Amino acid sequence: MDLNRNYGYEWGGPGATGFACDLTYRGPEAFSEPETQALRDYIYEHENITTLITLHTYSELILWPWGYTREPVGSELDVAIFERLGGVMAEQNGYTAQQAVDLYPTSGDTTDWAYGELGIYAFTFELSPSSQLAGGFYPDRRSSTRSPTTISTPFCWRSRCRSIPKGRCRRTFGRSRPPSAARARKSRGPR
Repeated sequence: MDLNRNYGYEWGGPGATGFACDLTYRGPEAFSEPETQALRDYIYEHENITTLITLHTYSELILWPWGYTREPVGSELDVAIFERLGGVMAEQNGYTAQQAVDLYPTSGDTTDWAYGELGIYAFTFELSPSSQLAGGFYPDRRSSTRSPTTISTPFCWRSRCRSIPKGRCRRTFGRSRPPSAARARKSRGPR
């Protein structure tokens, strides 16, 4: 189930499938999932929301509507606003700003719904890494580095060292096993 194909605007169009086993499965109907219902309801209850940002991985992009068509958004003013805001945000993190459909077609996605139904200026940040070869989806078990454009998640020590010959893991990653629970608590301080 791809939640980012489950929103009501242009639901069921290009870039989404009705086959439950596919990665881009849209669900049986728009807003069929509790997560999309919850976000929809929250936004409906808070009429002062004017901007929305969703976080996805991967590609280092800043995307704006539309995902379902190559047509530009509403008015020339809105096109200029999306391009300008996208460009300013891209200057801050080094990503590329573009219309969502330029990545690949999607329908029923969050940003198309927010802008198409409610006029909210909505963006998707496709976070780092830049490609599948560079690490793909989180968690990236090959790297424990943190940077301003990277969100790190805890990694599985066994997975990190599985493909490295015995003894080299310590040299490669600084230690060959996870810290003990007591050491981890001590370095983080009391909870």
